[in-house]
Amino acid sequence: KYLPLHFAMSMINVFFKLNNTDKQPTQLPTNFTYEDFVKASEALYGKNCCQTLSFIASKKNLAAHDKAQFNERKKFIKDQCHIWTMQRMPGGLGTNQ
Repeated sequence: KYLPLHFAMSMINVFFKLNNTDKQPTQLPTNFTYEDFVKASEALYGKNCCQTLSFIASKKNLAAHDKAQFNERKKFIKDQCHIWTMQRMPGGLGTNQ
């Protein structure tokens, strides 16, 4: 039996990429929240990874360490996108980019 359409959750596919060529596929709800992104990230990289890693999509730093900044930038995460993951460099220039 099928669920009514309003109960089916629409998802997007994203691929987290490490510095090497490994890709980790995951899904996010189409209208994902900051909390959804954090949950997916922590499932791959461990607790508090958004404070220690940078996430880059469409050549933009998603600023996952800051909820308000992330919410402004999450528009760069689209279906089938690759999100590059790298060690965050706290302090200095470029931390808010």
